[in-house]
Amino acid sequence: MGNKAGKLAKEKLHHPSFFYEGVKAAHEGRYCTSEIYFENALESHPGREFWVKLHKGMNVVDTIVKHVNENDSEVNKTICTEDTTLELFLDERANHVLDYIRLSMDIMHTYLSLSPNRVNGGIALGYCMSICRGTRDLNHLLTIWAREAGKSFMSPEMVANTVNPFKKVMNENKGEECVALCTVVTTICLFQSTIQHYWICACINYCILSLQFAEHLEGRSQLKHRGRVYANVIDLASAAMYNLQELSNRLEYTNAAKDLKARMPKVTFTPFLSENLTSENGLHYQATETNTRCSKQSTRDVKPSIFTTSTVTQPFFYQGRRVNVDSKLSPYVREDPPIRLVVKTQVSRESLARIRSAGKRDTYFYLAWFFKRSVSIVPGHSLHFLRKDLPYYVVKLESLCKKSTRGLGSVETDMTSIIIDRDLNSPSDFFQGVRLKLNSDEDEGVKDKATENETGGNENHLIAMEVCETVNTDDRGAQDEVKTNLQNYENVYLNFKDDTTLRLLTIEEAFLTQSIFAFIKAKILKRKKYFEDAERLNEFVRSTSANFYGTSSHEVEFLFNIESYINI
Repeated sequence: MGNKAGKLAKEKLHHPSFFYEGVKAAHEGRYCTSEIYFENALESHPGREFWVKLHKGMNVVDTIVKHVNENDSEVNKTICTEDTTLELFLDERANHVLDYIRLSMDIMHTYLSLSPNRVNGGIALGYCMSICRGTRDLNHLLTIWAREAGKSFMSPEMVANTVNPFKKVMNENKGEECVALCTVVTTICLFQSTIQHYWICACINYCILSLQFAEHLEGRSQLKHRGRVYANVIDLASAAMYNLQELSNRLEYTNAAKDLKARMPKVTFTPFLSENLTSENGLHYQATETNTRCSKQSTRDVKPSIFTTSTVTQPFFYQGRRVNVDSKLSPYVREDPPIRLVVKTQVSRESLARIRSAGKRDTYFYLAWFFKRSVSIVPGHSLHFLRKDLPYYVVKLESLCKKSTRGLGSVETDMTSIIIDRDLNSPSDFFQGVRLKLNSDEDEGVKDKATENETGGNENHLIAMEVCETVNTDDRGAQDEVKTNLQNYENVYLNFKDDTTLRLLTIEEAFLTQSIFAFIKAKILKRKKYFEDAERLNEFVRSTSANFYGTSSHEVEFLFNIESYINI
């Protein structure tokens, strides 16, 4: 639950102190200072080393030796192994890997929470691109590992097995009790689902910002560049649907995954690079993440990365002033990447990473900035959704209702986790009122009205980072405190130590985020007059939500009328 307004709960956010200094500087409009603080926060984070090595490994030249031959010398084997393998330990280091991305997401969210203008939107766009690329690559390596090295216990039979067949699993080397394989599988599933959740949230934010940018373009090439943005968004949305299909395949033993898979439209997308890629809407463009004009990279194409060691020399502030719609975010990956992930699955019970479940976070926290009404939802509350796969939950609720002296009511009275603010928001358009020319060399800064309020008191204070603490909100009232408390809560009647429960909640969270992406893609398809394809996406969201939550639920009411909540 949330803290009282005005208190800065650093010990619960677990971010470096530089982060809070960066938030303060960003609210005061001191962008270069804020970026230096944020870079220092990223540099000092214990999870950075993993992401830097991943970034270097995925971007090496193709001539690197990727496989060791039997005739190679021991020295060459050692060098090759160090250069081409990335180790993931399922202890606290796995939490550090995820927390580094959470820190990056919170920095992105900082700028999206400020006054909408071109600089804030451009800086946030830079973070979106970096987060998307890193999480996309790690998700791909995890998938390869599960297919190759993890066959022994990542098979469908092992994934479906949530019962520990052994009372104790001992580590032969240290004599410590290790966790059961089914628990290790669950930890890997939670890790990958968290990576995918951050990826899709950053992708959706990137798409919304890109669409806002494209709508304000001027000049002869306006339609051409807007078409490129549309093509990019469609491919990213298709990649998200592909990930949802893969998740439903992994968890197909659950009723929720079966229902989801049965209603999912046909996915023809493939994430692997090919020589002549064509997007689903028939537009041809390069699948690389470089300038689509194939020209030499200019100062307007600054692409800072949170995974390199030189971002301070070119802070994201410059990206914010030189937004270039030609900088395409590719959903494609190499089928045979030059680096392999090795997951260390043997871990003691005391050391196993405690990865936060989807049922303990607000699914729409990082997306709420473009909603017309504030919407929060936490998976794991709908009885209609849970009763099919979690019979213990229904029995527990019935027992509580019978014993209750507080009038809990009937177990048939469905619970909901969705909270919708009655008051209308003013959705942030970060490029509204700005006359944009794609090749402009102007460096005088931002020309929109929102800039006038940057250095003064910003009214859009930063809400707590995905959990419930409030940051820098001394002047918030009691009403906002109550809203913060309600936005993030978990179903205390669920057993968060149960493997089936934890995996089931990842399905619900993935569907809720995919619904937003499906709506965005459907809107673009309608603009391009692909009405049948758009209707198939809308029907997928409507039918699946009705099956998951029941036709009279608050969740269905929201998802059926999603167009009235989202500003695109």
